[in-house]
Amino acid sequence: MEHYPEAPEGIAEAAENYASMGLHQLLDLAELPDPENEHAAAQVSAQVAQVTDWLAKRIVDQAATVPRQSRTSSGGGRATAPTTLAGLDDAFADPPFASPLHITVLAPTEDQLPVGRDNTRYGSRVDGWRPYGQAVGPLVEQMEALARNLGFEPTVLPFHKHQAELRSTEIPTAPWILVVDPWALEDPRIASQAREFDRARRPWTAVLSTLAGDDLQTMEQSDRLRGLLLTHFPRFHSEGRAGEQEAVRGLAGADVFVRWFGEG
Repeated sequence: MEHYPEAPEGIAEAAENYASMGLHQLLDLAELPDPENEHAAAQVSAQVAQVTDWLAKRIVDQAATVPRQSRTSSGGGRATAPTTLAGLDDAFADPPFASPLHITVLAPTEDQLPVGRDNTRYGSRVDGWRPYGQAVGPLVEQMEALARNLGFEPTVLPFHKHQAELRSTEIPTAPWILVVDPWALEDPRIASQAREFDRARRPWTAVLSTLAGDDLQTMEQSDRLRGLLLTHFPRFHSEGRAGEQEAVRGLAGADVFVRWFGEG
């Protein structure tokens, strides 16, 4: 078998660039060429082709030199066949069991908004609520995707149908995250439910609220809206860790919301 050095030989400048910057930067240069220098762009593409061809040959060569190994059974009997790729577990497959997670959203629909509230971030149903704008999309969809990425199987449940379970002292079937739009707390019915939920504060529940920094109307009313949150969730705010307190006071951006959702 041919011996391959740590860096390719016989391909001049391509070998030097590979040795100095690595394949990743070479690929970046090829993907983002200088629009004013077509010759240089062609050179980089040719170098990437030379280096990847060398790497592919080296991988094949090295794989061929790996000795075949067989293991005998514990009793010293016949040898077992080596494991094939088809016999290995799929590292990208969904886990066989995902832990349940309950999510409840306290947000108005577009026909339940307080007087004067702009309706562009709301939908005909609660799951159409887009506190961080059209580009981010519905928050419910984002939370479901995040939960699955974290190994949970999320279920979105309406607050008014599960208040008894949320206040129960029995061991829950799943942790529970309550996500709150502070504008919803202007509704007396929702406000009463929120205060009841806070009084019952269970260790398996968490509160995350939104106070979008790119929503002009929300920013103009931020002091009042934050006051509503602190008035209706005093226990979650005062008894929680620093991060939990921040989540109750209102999360300004989608990136911050994602971080605290993962920790909540």
